[in-house]
Amino acid sequence: MKAATTWVVVADARRARIYANDGVGHGLQEIPEASFEIPRSSGRDLYSDRSGRAFDSHGAGRHAMERPTPAEDQGRAQLVKEVVAWLTAPRHAQSFDRLALVAAPRTLGELREALPEALRGKIAGELSKDLTKADPAQVTEALSGQIVL
Repeated sequence: MKAATTWVVVADARRARIYANDGVGHGLQEIPEASFEIPRSSGRDLYSDRSGRAFDSHGAGRHAMERPTPAEDQGRAQLVKEVVAWLTAPRHAQSFDRLALVAAPRTLGELREALPEALRGKIAGELSKDLTKADPAQVTEALSGQIVL
């Protein structure tokens, strides 16, 4: 019987890494081409001037319009999009049997939502924790209560 290949996505709002595990006791090996990082941008880069102004729908009043999305939220959305695109690419889609998600709480929710149904069915474990700066042994230990690697 072939050992199940598990991929572990470790992410926060700005960076993500994907590790592979080829069976129990083999540990995690980082997939070199599966490292993602979104450069930090300040709100000034996105909003160079003050908010726009709009007329009220009734009457002659005017008011400032709210800025749509903070810079961190835009960066996280871009990161999630890149990770999901990489996981769903035809050359990767059949490369793993199980998927584990380890991410900061908001990123975990966005990752889960963005995954297509086929990949959601492969999720074997989730951990709502930022371990992007942890080494593979620490990630394995943190997941030990949910999934055997």
